[in-house]
Amino acid sequence: MKKRTINLVLIFILLFIFVLILEFFLLYIFTHPSQEKGVNNKSHELNFEVYIINNLTTSEKVYAYFEESNKIWNQYNISTRIKSIKNVNLNLSEEEKSFLFNYLAYEENDSECDTKYMPIIDNITNKSNNLRGIFVDRGSSDNAGRGCVCNCSFVLVDVDKLLSLMDFTGLNLAHETGHLLGLLDIYGKQNLMNHHLLMKSLKSHFLNQEQVNIVQNRLNDMLEEGLLLKISNISFYNGFNQ
Repeated sequence: MKKRTINLVLIFILLFIFVLILEFFLLYIFTHPSQEKGVNNKSHELNFEVYIINNLTTSEKVYAYFEESNKIWNQYNISTRIKSIKNVNLNLSEEEKSFLFNYLAYEENDSECDTKYMPIIDNITNKSNNLRGIFVDRGSSDNAGRGCVCNCSFVLVDVDKLLSLMDFTGLNLAHETGHLLGLLDIYGKQNLMNHHLLMKSLKSHFLNQEQVNIVQNRLNDMLEEGLLLKISNISFYNGFNQ
């Protein structure tokens, strides 16, 4: 009787594993991009000032996260690099953390951008106007990052792990950089901008041509606004001080 019970448990476990594998296989088939991968012929380099809040992570891990993000964006002729790293100790309330990751303002003239959101960002970065990557605890927010809030010149990233087994932080950084460069979330297909947990598990780096065109247009706008300096065929982010 005991042996039979053990056999039934083993059969159940094997069946569960089979169903799980089948589910991921079907998910891959039905969500695999049907479009061709986008191509960008112009090289750009984005240099980030990085701020680590309250020892959320280490400089070594931040470099690893940027390296993962850089490998993704290199496929589209774009480099994401670290200009500097600063550790900042800051007393942020749980309400402020959640507000940073939940706020849905996209317009620069939104009142709370000037009165509530940007003062927190300015306090973290000492009013820097450079491109910024901020690693900060999300508090109770379900969002692990934000990539285009208020003036769209910074990304917020929390360490994003699944049961300490899979670290999505580098992928998340690449995703939020996509928002910084004008891309919106999408659903239903494997894509860098699909942030569903199962899609993240597949670690898709895919962007279609329409998305690459949006990124290129955003980079061109940054050039016109003086946020990028074009040297030869490479565009560098140009921090500026008022």
